[in-house]
Amino acid sequence: MTTGFTRHRRSKAMVASFSAFEADLLRSLAGQLVELLRNEAAMPPDEHEDPSSPDALEAMLAGIDGSGPTAAPEDPVLARLFPTAYDEPQDEEAAGDFRRFTEQSLRDGKARAAAAVIDTLEESGLPDNPPDGMFIDVELDAPQAQTWLRAFNDMRLAIGTRLEVTDGDEDVWESLPEDDPRAPVHEIYDWLGFVQETLVRALMR
Repeated sequence: MTTGFTRHRRSKAMVASFSAFEADLLRSLAGQLVELLRNEAAMPPDEHEDPSSPDALEAMLAGIDGSGPTAAPEDPVLARLFPTAYDEPQDEEAAGDFRRFTEQSLRDGKARAAAAVIDTLEESGLPDNPPDGMFIDVELDAPQAQTWLRAFNDMRLAIGTRLEVTDGDEDVWESLPEDDPRAPVHEIYDWLGFVQETLVRALMR
């Protein structure tokens, strides 16, 4: 199991070594998040696409021209990732307006952060079918680390929402029988939190 991120003494980069299983798990979780974010939204522009091309400009404007969604997402994970700005019934119209002008760009940012995790893992040597015993060494500069932190936060929110995790319910999860299908998923939730915390500490050093 990975010991998480540390700060390299000379380069000051955030470094971590993941087993093939751990790296592939991170890639899978990030990929699922990208898929969820893009299924109910226009695909973010390709990072290799000319930003001045008509298609790229149209996609960029989609998030700021008021053509975005006004209703909260039906999927509970998306509803958690993009909460309603105003809770009072009398503010429903204002909440819809706020969502229309902001949600698409927020989706784009979250999808790009998750995709960046995948890109970094694969650029670090993670193959499509990693063999047992393989380790993937990841090195992040400060901006990349911030991107990974955002992705970790969104992945944990997604898993926590599916599991219906709440504050102060640690005893419930610790007492789950081993054959409960939620147990391994919650272990992943905890593991993501551990790796995220080590990255925060490495950044602060």
